Formats: sequence, structure tokens, C-alpha cells
Amino acid sequence: MVYHLCSIYDYLCRLINFCHGKEILDNPKWNILIQKKNVRDSCFCSAELIPKLQKIDAEFVYPLIHHRSQLIHTQKDTGDFVLNFNVGGDKFSSRFRATKMFKENFPEITIGNEGQELSIKFAALWLIDKTLKTTTDVLFELSDDMKKNKKIEHGMFVLLGPGNTILPASGPMWGDRNVT
Repeated sequence: MVYHLCSIYDYLCRLINFCHGKEILDNPKWNILIQKKNVRDSCFCSAELIPKLQKIDAEFVYPLIHHRSQLIHTQKDTGDFVLNFNVGGDKFSSRFRATKMFKENFPEITIGNEGQELSIKFAALWLIDKTLKTTTDVLFELSDDMKKNKKIEHGMFVLLGPGNTILPASGPMWGDRNVT
């Protein structure tokens, strides 16, 4: 699952590069957007977008990619299995717990959950939710950036706004960025 979540950011790299790149990458990887050459030359995306991508990268994407790298190259990350029996009853529960390494790589997951044992299910849902939120942030940043750095004035299809102003046809599809 972690491997596939990381791949989402490589696909976002392809999209960003397609929309704004002076050079089109043959094998897009998220890390390429954040490298010093791109930061200096803005060759794979616009200069205004780079600091926003760096912030998203530092807060979540880099830790996710680092965690994947640890899983693949250095150490396994298997959690404990806990089986609880209800004394005097027929009920029991089982749980796989998130590991110390996972919590160290994603310390944000423990905020509000201090002292609780986190299940792998909770950790997986948290990762998916965080990936969706950061992906949404990247897409809205890209949308804003495309509006600021237009390659062409407008596309083939447009909406007419107040006073017959030309608006992008995709405007209503974007929705409100601040809805949680």
C-alpha cells in the first residue's frame, strides 16, 4: 500500500510537468521536482509552484517515500499481533498494531492519540486520508499556478461570466478548496 501511495506523487509529477515544464521528463519522479537543478532553473514546473511543492514534500511526501525506502531496502516493519479474550465470555478481539518505526516516520499520527496503541488499520486509513489531502492540495496549487502562468489565453471551451467575461470551462468542476 505504501508503495502505491508513493506512486501517486510520481503521477502528479507527470501532470505538473505536462502543464508547465520547459523540458518534458521521460521518467517522472516526484523527487525530481524538488531537486536543486529544478529549483534553480524551474525547468520541470513554474518557479512559483516550487516552494509550495517543497512544503508539501517536507510535511508528508518525503516521509512517505523515506518510509517506503526503509521497507524495501533496510528493514521489515511488522507490528505486534494482540488477541484479547473476554474473561467469562465468548467474545474476543484481535488487532495488529502499528510499529514504532511507522510512528517515528509519521509523528503526526500520534497527535491526539497519545498513549493509545494504534492499529495497522488506523495507520493505513490515516495514510490514505493524508495522501488524498496532500494530493488535493497539489492539484489546487497546480490549478492556481496554471491560472497565473497561462500558456494560452483560454481553451476551446469557455464559460461566460458576469459582463460576458471569459472563464475557464473547468471552473465549476473544481469545487471549494476549503471544504473538509
